[in-house]
Amino acid sequence: MGCLDDQKMIEKSRYLHLMGVQQWVRRDIDSAAVAEIDDDFSHQLEESGAAGSPLLIVTTHLESEERKLLGAMLQAIGLGVEQIQQIIITDSSLLSQPRFQHHLCGRIDQIAPRIVLQLGGDTLQHDLVEFTHHPSHLLHHPSDKRHAWEALKRVQQHLDG
Repeated sequence: MGCLDDQKMIEKSRYLHLMGVQQWVRRDIDSAAVAEIDDDFSHQLEESGAAGSPLLIVTTHLESEERKLLGAMLQAIGLGVEQIQQIIITDSSLLSQPRFQHHLCGRIDQIAPRIVLQLGGDTLQHDLVEFTHHPSHLLHHPSDKRHAWEALKRVQQHLDG
């Protein structure tokens, strides 16, 4: 369980080596400094909902209509918004940053849900994440609701199993 970064880093290192690119790895940072760097992102996450919920939703800010759609999506698999825990990312551009993704994966590991539903953004490389479109996207592209429904069914199967 956790981030899949190590395997990717090994693969990346192999390709860099094959291309003749020397990879530099900084080794003078202690674990306290790494924790301090990770704390830089803690103010970019807003957590709410039912602590200890088996379902964690990771999303960016939701407008009123988007919250209604999310509520309907959850209701379709027998859940209410009050039954889930959420992490709201305050700046969607952060999802494209590997350091932020690593921090977020670490936070997911701390929360320890059974499954994570990520709504939009760059897909997190975490073995618990099920990805689908953000409700804003679904409101503007109704044909993509089928993809969302398939993701919700997989989430429901995971929660039931």
